[in-house]
Amino acid sequence: MTYLNKDAFLVDFHAAQKLAIAKYGDFCKPVVDDVAWGAYSNAAKKTSADDSVLGLMLFGRHVASMKFEVAKNAQEAFNARQQRIATKDEQMMRKWYVPSAYREHQTTKATKSNFARLAQDKDNVPASIDTDEKNAMIKNFGVVNNNDSGSILLIGNKNWNMTINDAWLLGAVHSHLPFYPASAVSKANIFDSKFILSITGRELYGLALFGYRQVIPDYPELGSAFEVGDPGKATGADLVSYQTAMSNLTEAGAQKAFKDAGFRIAAVGI
Repeated sequence: MTYLNKDAFLVDFHAAQKLAIAKYGDFCKPVVDDVAWGAYSNAAKKTSADDSVLGLMLFGRHVASMKFEVAKNAQEAFNARQQRIATKDEQMMRKWYVPSAYREHQTTKATKSNFARLAQDKDNVPASIDTDEKNAMIKNFGVVNNNDSGSILLIGNKNWNMTINDAWLLGAVHSHLPFYPASAVSKANIFDSKFILSITGRELYGLALFGYRQVIPDYPELGSAFEVGDPGKATGADLVSYQTAMSNLTEAGAQKAFKDAGFRIAAVGI
């Protein structure tokens, strides 16, 4: 339901935050009321004298939060390549006509190449939302938090928790704003081994629950958008049902929700 005033919002916010803390523990610390209401109400603004309010929202991983996963994926790929080299080397050793010097040269050459590629891969963080306020994306789209209205949630670690993120998303959902992904809509970016879904996945799951549809252009490389397909579901969304759905989430349930919503999630990519 659309929260028409602060008191109505805080009833659900406190209940949802309590559920989130029970689910996630210290990972979801309490946040003060004014911050929560500000994040929701500023996300719900469609227009403003500030030109940064474009009537759309960007969601997706921040660069800083992606660095670890990029490095992890690069290391795993490196390990797999090294294992293939070792297997091939063992096969060569069994063939009497392959000189040991040639075998050593090929293995060393491949290993050095792999280390160089590993270093490059670890630095190759895909395009996503950057938290640097001097960044061009931040300047172009503007930020939304408890003080400002814009298109990118940027509230800082001190004032962020799961329920604040949910409040930001619902503010825009209740205003029927479109969402554009700023990082890949892919399995690697959406699913998480510990919590089933990443924060980006949680946001996408909310859009699936609240009546959004994915709009894919004729040229998929241009990305996609998520627009309201069922206004009733969007208007009726609330914080408690959102957190309850997340608390009871299973991977199969998430996949079904994405499928039912018609969301296309790429098999590969960050």
